[in-house]
Amino acid sequence: MAFDTKQKSFIAFRDIISERTSRVAAWVGSGLSTPAGLPTWPQLKNELQLELKNKINSIDEKDRKKLSHSLRDIEKESNYWLAFQRLKDDLGRTTYNETIRNIFQATSTAPIPCYYTLLWKLKISGLLNLNIDRFATKARKGLVTASNEIEFNGKNISEYLHVLKQPHPFIVNLHGILEDTTTWVFTKNELNRLFKNPGYSKFVTSCLASYTILFIGITADDFAVGGHLEELAKQKINSGTHFWVTDRTDLQTDRWAENNNIRIIRYSAINGNHSELNDFFENIINYVPKDVIAPPVLPGTIEKNNGNGSSILSPEEIIKLDTNKIRMILNIKAKELLENSNGKFGEYEEFCKLYDEAIYRAWYTSDENGKNNLLAYKLQEFKSRGAFGRVFLAKDKNNNDVAIKVLKEEERKKTDFLQSFRRGVRSMRILAERHVEGMVAYKEAYEIPAFVVMEWINGPNLNEAVRAKQLKSWDDILRVVTELTNIISNAHHIPERVLHRDLRPANIMLENYYTSADWKVKILDFDLSWHIGASEKSVLNDTTTTGYLAPEQLQTIRGISTRNAAVDSFGLGMTLFFILTERDPIQSEHKHKDWETTIYDAARQNSCKDWKSLPTRFTRLIFYATKHNQSERWDMGQIKAELDRLYDTLLNPLKIESSELLAEEIIARTNYDYSWECDKLAANIDFPSGANIQLIGNESNKNIELKIIWTDKGISSAKNVSKWLHDVYPKVISIAELSGWKTTLKSCKERTLRINGEIHVTQARQNIKKYSNSIIKICNSLQFK
Repeated sequence: MAFDTKQKSFIAFRDIISERTSRVAAWVGSGLSTPAGLPTWPQLKNELQLELKNKINSIDEKDRKKLSHSLRDIEKESNYWLAFQRLKDDLGRTTYNETIRNIFQATSTAPIPCYYTLLWKLKISGLLNLNIDRFATKARKGLVTASNEIEFNGKNISEYLHVLKQPHPFIVNLHGILEDTTTWVFTKNELNRLFKNPGYSKFVTSCLASYTILFIGITADDFAVGGHLEELAKQKINSGTHFWVTDRTDLQTDRWAENNNIRIIRYSAINGNHSELNDFFENIINYVPKDVIAPPVLPGTIEKNNGNGSSILSPEEIIKLDTNKIRMILNIKAKELLENSNGKFGEYEEFCKLYDEAIYRAWYTSDENGKNNLLAYKLQEFKSRGAFGRVFLAKDKNNNDVAIKVLKEEERKKTDFLQSFRRGVRSMRILAERHVEGMVAYKEAYEIPAFVVMEWINGPNLNEAVRAKQLKSWDDILRVVTELTNIISNAHHIPERVLHRDLRPANIMLENYYTSADWKVKILDFDLSWHIGASEKSVLNDTTTTGYLAPEQLQTIRGISTRNAAVDSFGLGMTLFFILTERDPIQSEHKHKDWETTIYDAARQNSCKDWKSLPTRFTRLIFYATKHNQSERWDMGQIKAELDRLYDTLLNPLKIESSELLAEEIIARTNYDYSWECDKLAANIDFPSGANIQLIGNESNKNIELKIIWTDKGISSAKNVSKWLHDVYPKVISIAELSGWKTTLKSCKERTLRINGEIHVTQARQNIKKYSNSIIKICNSLQFK
């Protein structure tokens, strides 16, 4: 049988993955490792029971009865946690550990089950692992040569809460790893200890609240999973909707899922054949999302006594009327047709064709007295002209200020333009209904003429504020961009997954910026962008705006959809570039060979005395957000995580827990030029003399690793090099150790010097300056003369 791709739950999950609107984490159980020959829970239990039988047969007859009785109870025990507890007690710790170790020893040579690799190909942000085999880690390393995943165990999970606030993928081995028996969680007592750890509960709860979780290879009766979900449900904590891939069809499974906000994605596994799972992954990986067709805009408030109800004047008669009267009559009829359309809009479309000249007349707008009525609104003042049309300050019938955006009449017959307008109105209505904070409040919209009514915002837009040099401090910059990213992320995360697709400074308002310290970021024009493929020029006739559009918005790229959150990543990245440079990006500037240098030079012009590496990290974020290939761009979750922790670092530097943040700050304060390896989370200083200093942020061990290498490049005689090395080797060791580095490797031979050291995060955080000075001294010492 083929996997059923028409399941609504599958389509919902596939859309989240393909559109990249939410960070996804996988929660995997033993079912994923069985293709490698590893045991399931029942199989592992049977193996331990056999070992207990062997033990019973090897002891004195007088003691056999007691253990035999215990074995019979264990065989009947359906709760695996209790069964394993008794098996451990009866076998003894040593035999129990060695039996499990021997059973799982096959993982060292067994091929990695393909499902782990396929999970990583979905670009998941994290993996919660109930297995001790570490196949998940091996699969990740097989895909990324120098991978930057962060790996840790459930035992010390409370030390890693910060990893949920950073852009790099994580692997948490909730039940430990094979190599370390102290981390194993198989028994009831071990599970209870884990559950009682406040850090463990907080981590899991945060994962469920922050990520879309895909459960795979687990069973509904596994308390290690279900217990968390059931506890959240009891506390009435909304953890969002998650997904569970399973071949089970029983009512117990269905009820468990329904009660815990989990949607089941079912597949068939006839005779234990799980090959349909391959279809599940293949369909998701190859799927290209498409925009939904938005219906015509149902007109907003219309006073029916201004028209003639269902009767309407002929096209020749109606054009003789006053412009606003024409609008009212046309919209009354349009509303009647649309409200009775039953989802079929042929009659409405014929109506628009028949009254085309009258609709053209309805488009005329002016803010001059006597001509400034637009249905129930009075246009007060023309404010600005944009790519889509004109913006007016207006008054509603209650004399409140509103903003009205009237779209271009000359574009109204273009299908793409009309769809964009309808889609934008639909998106803004959804955001308003979902009470998504941070969008400029949508009030109503019309199609005859096409205009949107929104709240009037007092304050500048981001374009005006930056050009007036009113946004210079890093505190203000990060406050704006973190608020901005939160709003976009919240729009992505609602069930309808609303994208913006036209992020640029003019669409970002700073409400009450001039009048209050409590100013807010507000965003305009969700999903109103209109892009044309390669066959035509962009509708955006203002060339200053095209630099904010992702490549796929300006040119049709086969297999790439604009229905993807990476479009917003690109627009946001270019908006951050504008904040740094005070200029609009040029179209395709991100493809220039000196693009990275351009943004890096801009960051250097805006230094940060409180956290020296912050501008460089901000630069790097822009670079990753504006990658040409959509699949290589950071998603909004990664961008948000990085901006949030940069802002946290600026406000609370003494609370930093990230090794890589501290590693880069130590090296940045040396004032030496350095390069950064994102895959390794490592900073490097290279000298022509042959010296290399590397600092690695080892998030898994919560250490900062120092690697010092000096290699002779053959410039000087062997005698001179040997004498110099003899003198400098102990000196460098002394500098490192006196500064607090714990040396782990010391080697000086064959005209090469190698010294490795490490410090814990807490040491680095307490005295960054000291460790930075130690690097400066080491660099000075390694300058061979």
